[in-house]
Parts: sequence; C-alpha cells; structure tokens
Amino acid sequence: MILPHLLFLFGVTLFSPVQVRGDDEALKQGQQALEKNDYTAAIKSFTEAIKADPTNAEAYWGRATAHWGKSDLDKAIADLNEAVKLDPNNEIYFRTRGHVHKQKKEYQKAIDDYSEVIKLKPDDAFAYSQRGYAYMEKKEYVKAIADFDDAIRLEPDDSAHHAARGQAFSANGDYDRALADYAEAIKLKPDEHTLYVGRALIFSNRKEFTKALDDWGQAIRLDPGNAFYYSGRARVHHNKKDLDKAIADYSSAIKLDPKAAYLYFARALIYQEKRAYDQAIADFNELVRLNPKDAGIYESRGFAYAAKQDHDKAIADYTTAIGLEPKRPGSYANRAYAYQAKKDYVKAISDFEAAIRFEPTGADNYNALAWLWATCSDGKLRNAKKAIDYARKACELTAWKSGAILDTLAAAYAESGQFDEAVNWEKKALALPDLANQVGDSARARLKLYQQRKPYREN
Repeated sequence: MILPHLLFLFGVTLFSPVQVRGDDEALKQGQQALEKNDYTAAIKSFTEAIKADPTNAEAYWGRATAHWGKSDLDKAIADLNEAVKLDPNNEIYFRTRGHVHKQKKEYQKAIDDYSEVIKLKPDDAFAYSQRGYAYMEKKEYVKAIADFDDAIRLEPDDSAHHAARGQAFSANGDYDRALADYAEAIKLKPDEHTLYVGRALIFSNRKEFTKALDDWGQAIRLDPGNAFYYSGRARVHHNKKDLDKAIADYSSAIKLDPKAAYLYFARALIYQEKRAYDQAIADFNELVRLNPKDAGIYESRGFAYAAKQDHDKAIADYTTAIGLEPKRPGSYANRAYAYQAKKDYVKAISDFEAAIRFEPTGADNYNALAWLWATCSDGKLRNAKKAIDYARKACELTAWKSGAILDTLAAAYAESGQFDEAVNWEKKALALPDLANQVGDSARARLKLYQQRKPYREN
C-alpha cells in the first residue's frame, strides 16, 4: 500500500503547480491537515473548498487523498473520478486513482489509469513499474516484464526496477533471468536486505538450498531484528532436513516476535517430526494462549497427545476443536482413531460416520470405517457387508490405486467368507508400492491367513 502521506516519494506532491481557485484558505487548511495525517480535518476543509468552487479539481483530489488515508476507498475513487473529469490532463489524478484501484485489487482499472499516466508522461519510470506490478497481480507476466524493461530503460541504476523484473521472471518460471536481475539489483544496492530475500526465495525454488541459506544469512546480517528472515532461513534448514538448525532459527524468530503464532506452529511441527512431543505440546499450549478460538490448534495438539499415547487428552482436544467448528471432519476422524486406540469402538464408528458426513469425498474415512467393520475384535460390531461397501467406495475415490485401501477391501471380503476374493485383492494390494514398502510384512501375513481361509482380526 502507498500511503497518502508518502506520495511525495513517488513524485506526487500534495498540490500540482496550477492556479488554485475557490476558497484558498480552505485548500490551505486541507493541505496542512493532510501533512499532519489528520484526514478528518482534511476532508472537512476540502469539502468547504468544493462547496465554494465545485469545479476545483485540486479540492477533489485533496479530499480523495484524505479518504484514502482513512481507508475509505470507494469515496476516494468517487472524488478522483470528479478530479479526472475536471482536469483530464493531470497525470497525478490518474496516478493516485491507479494506486487506489490497486489497493482495491481492481487491477485492470489500475492498469488503465497507469496507462493514462504514461500517455501524459511517457518518461515516467515509476508509472511503468506500477503498471508492471498490476500486471503481475493478474499473472500477466510477459506484459509485466515489458513494463519493467521500460522502467529499467528510463532508470537503469534503480535497483528496485531490476528486482521487480526479477520477481516477474521468477513468477514466469525463468529463474536464470530472475537471478541475473537480482544480481544486478544487489550490485547497485548491496546493503538492501530485501534483495537478498528475493534471491533466496528463487534459490529455494531451484532447490539450491546452500545458496538460499547464504542469502538469508546476508539479509539477517543487514536486518538482524527481522523475525521473518529467521523464519525464512528456518524453512530452508527444514527443507535440508537439518531440523535442529530449523528449530534454532524459529526460536530466534520467536524471541524477536513472541506474538507471531505461525512461528510457534512451524516449530511445533518440526518438534513433532523429531518425535519431541512434549516440546511440540508446549508450543501448541502457547498457540492456544494466543488464539484460543482456533480449532486447528487444538486438533494439532490432540495429534501430539495421541502420538504420546495420551488418548484421553487427545480426545479432549479434538472435542474442543469440534465445539469450535462442529463440521470439522478431521477432528472427528482423529477423535475416532483415539477412541479406537482405547477400544471404544462404538464411539469410533460414530465419529468416522460424522467425518464422512462432513467430508463425503474423503477416502481415508471410508477406509478406516471399513477396516473397523472388517477386523474389529468385538464380533458384535463387525459388519462384512458395510465393510465391503465402504472399502469399495474408498477404492473408487482413489481410482483403485491405493494399496492400503485394497488391503482393507481384502480384509472385508475375508470377513464375509469370500476368501478367493480376499486373496485376489490382497495380491493386488501387495503389487502397489505404498503398501509393500510400508506394511508389506503384515500384509503378507494376512495373505497367508486368507489362503488358509481365515479372516484377519485386530488384537
């Protein structure tokens, strides 16, 4: 966002050098109020000026700027429309309206306004640059690159233009040219930390993690108080599977920004990956304190408790998540697994059914319920027909390409006494790598049972 009081940075003065008309004192007061960021007073003064002279484009522009400062974008556009009607040759009005349209995410309208600026002022590098950014928002990267080309032609020593074109090249998948532009930008402005960040992201996209780490390190050296930079480097360490260094960087980021929930969440996930569940739970506890109404946090903490085999606490967290979001399928499914681990199969079945009700295309929940009906140690709860129906539904949802689900279908046929079918589907399941690589031994043991015309039972 380009704030109204920063417009002078982009060649937009508070008043263009034309003869002002109407209530000069009201205009002067409006200008002074704008300079103090007192937008309410500015609106009042410019309104008085408009009443005194409804043809004064400057007054409409000033009031539009004040409305923009108050984030009343529709009123800002309305006043800028009047200013443009009254003085269609003043590029400042089109430029400002372009900025406001861009903030409203009305990118084509912003492009149209920047195009008018370029017609009136064809050597305005900033107008090309801003239109380029608007094209990027529309994912029209070739047009964006062309505009950044013009900005560079007009201002070849401006590092921002090279970085902008680098972003466009990167978004368009041309990483080599993107890196060349960032190298030039860094050469022009070697102490600008944001340039190293932009290049680090490209290196990460190319999986050149060592180079990405170097650039994040430079950014941190230049701006050591920026928590985002530590988190960016942490993500690269995580990609390299250097979990301890990732945790260290997230910890540094948390010290700098202790209220940033995403940092605790990212660190908690890495702790879980390390099976350091107590540390993960500690981070989730802090997240609960920061965001007590976020169902996802309770569900994530419940998963950590479940990994510790503390199923009661896991169930309590999943229940809280469901209370906050009663149609959250993942919380029902996870609670079902926790109930299943406690051998409370009736509640597990009920929760799996709820998960399916709220996510009818979720193959995993059909599969879990089919497995329970096919293999449950409590004979009163086994149901071969439902197990086959639900297992086949899961197979359909996964295009019959999941070995784990075909394994369930085999168990369901075995429960129904159709052992030839069970053998057939177990062999097909074992032919798929997801099952053979993960639980091949247990699946082969089940195949032997079916060949002996025996069903499989969970202990």
